[in-house]
Amino acid sequence: NWAQQNGIKVKGHCLVWHSQLAGWVNQARGRDRVLAIMKNHIEKVMEHFGNKVYAWDVVNEAIATDNDVGSGNARMRPSVFYTEIGPDYIELAFKIARDYADSHNMKGMKLYYNDYSIDADNDKSRFARTMIKGLVDKGVPIDGVGFQMHIGPPNNIPTAKMVEDNMKYYADLGLEVLISEWDISLCGNRVTKQQQLQLYYDITKACINQPKCVAITFWGLNDGESWLNGFNGSLCNGASSQSLLFNNNQKKDTYYKVLDALNGK
Repeated sequence: NWAQQNGIKVKGHCLVWHSQLAGWVNQARGRDRVLAIMKNHIEKVMEHFGNKVYAWDVVNEAIATDNDVGSGNARMRPSVFYTEIGPDYIELAFKIARDYADSHNMKGMKLYYNDYSIDADNDKSRFARTMIKGLVDKGVPIDGVGFQMHIGPPNNIPTAKMVEDNMKYYADLGLEVLISEWDISLCGNRVTKQQQLQLYYDITKACINQPKCVAITFWGLNDGESWLNGFNGSLCNGASSQSLLFNNNQKKDTYYKVLDALNGK
C-alpha cells in the first residue's frame, strides 16, 4: 500500500524457492503431486498481488556449487521441485506464471530468474549461462535474469568487467538484467573500503551503460540491519557488514558513489 501511495514499483520475490518451505511440501512425493502444489502456489500468490506488482522472480537460486562463491561442481540444486518434478520444473514454473498472468489481466508482467554469485566468471555463472540459454532456445517465457550481487563473504567478488560481460551475455539473448539484492560487505577483510566504493561506482555505471539493465535494488537500507551481520558464513560475527548506502539513516560515501554513477559523473 505504501509503495502504491508513493508511486513506487514493486517486484515480487519469489514464487519458487527451495528454502523456507512448509514441512508438508518438502515431504510431498510424486511428479504430479509436487507439480500441482507448485502450480497452486504460483497462481494463488499471483492472484493475491495481481497488478500491484509489475514483475516476479519466478525461480530463485536453482543452481548449487560446492561453495557459495560459485566454484566447484556446478549443478541443479537438489530440492523437492527438482527431485520430484524433474529438471523441467523451472520451465514449467515460468510457463505456469506466464499463462496465469496472460489470462488474468497481467499481460505486461515481467518474469525473472534470480540467483547469487552468477555475476563473476566462475563455475556457477557459466552453468547459469548454459541453463538460461537453454530456456530461451526452448521458447520458455523468461524476461530476464536477476544478479543478486551480494559481493564479499559468503559470496563471490567479481570485477566490474565480469559483471559487464555477464550482463552483455544475457542482453544478447534478448533478456533484461537486474541487480536485485545488492550489498558489498567489508567483513573478513576480503573487500577493502576503496574497492567497495569503486565497485559500487563501476557496477552502477555498467548497468547504466547496458540498455537491457532495467533495475538496481539494494538488499536493505542501513548497515545496522543488514542480513549479513548475523549470517553464518558472512564473517561478520554480529558486527556491522558496512555493506549498504546508509548508516543510522545517514548517507555514506557508498551512497554518493552510486549517485555519481547514476548522474554520469
